[in-house]
Amino acid sequence: MLHQVKTQALEFIDSEKSSLVLTNARKNPVNSNFIAFGGFLYPLEAISIEVKLDTGDTSKSKVIKLTNAWNRIGVIVDAPETEIITVTLMWTASVRLNFWGLNADALNLPNEILSLKPSASDLQQSHLVPETFYLPHDAALAMEIDEERSGPFHLLEGEEITLKKCSYCGRLLPVNMQRLGSLSFHKHNAKLTNHQNECRSCKKWRINNNFNPLRTTDQLHESSVITRERKIFLREPEILQGIKERTGAGWKSQVWERFERKCFCCGKALKLEEVQLDHTRPLAYL
Repeated sequence: MLHQVKTQALEFIDSEKSSLVLTNARKNPVNSNFIAFGGFLYPLEAISIEVKLDTGDTSKSKVIKLTNAWNRIGVIVDAPETEIITVTLMWTASVRLNFWGLNADALNLPNEILSLKPSASDLQQSHLVPETFYLPHDAALAMEIDEERSGPFHLLEGEEITLKKCSYCGRLLPVNMQRLGSLSFHKHNAKLTNHQNECRSCKKWRINNNFNPLRTTDQLHESSVITRERKIFLREPEILQGIKERTGAGWKSQVWERFERKCFCCGKALKLEEVQLDHTRPLAYL
């Protein structure tokens, strides 16, 4: 199930350097020493943004390049005694910035992650941030804007964003239907939403880490063959397109013709609409 929601946007007034200061009191129950900030940003033009996370005793800054689309951002520090969290976002151009899910808090991590005793650098991996912080991202802003320390701005209605529920952690997290797999869920062509059921963090820590070591050699080989097929037929569509232009036949039709319009197992004659392509097919057959 996908949900369309309106985000919020900031537009700064007469300011050469745009600066937004956000604050939050720690809310999460503590089961780790980490404090993190994360969310999703969409500037109307490509920019670089500096994100500074300050806990009083510890601070960390990170410069992130943002494209003209929805971007995932996050910063984490080790700061067990923090009560007040301050986040400063700074960028040099007065560009309108859409945002969703901006949040900062102490991290309350799932047991599957805690048992691995991860470091801040383990959780800061770019392909997992901000989902791996397990903060809620179901509202545009879960922090207070410090107007005195921020540049003058207008707070506006932003662009729409699409949310999807993770089947493991239950959080509502964003997907980009124009750029599949670019936000909180990996792409999956066989799913109705074109994305996997689990967010990228749950997929990494709670599924792959648990089940991949248990997979047999045959299962791993079969997975690699499927990936190879997809690379040839899906990721390089010009190959299939060339065949279509010559014969008018799609992938299903090609397999049907290759096996003389008969069932591969029993040899029964089949109409095209009766054909089902089931699981792995050796590429040599095609």
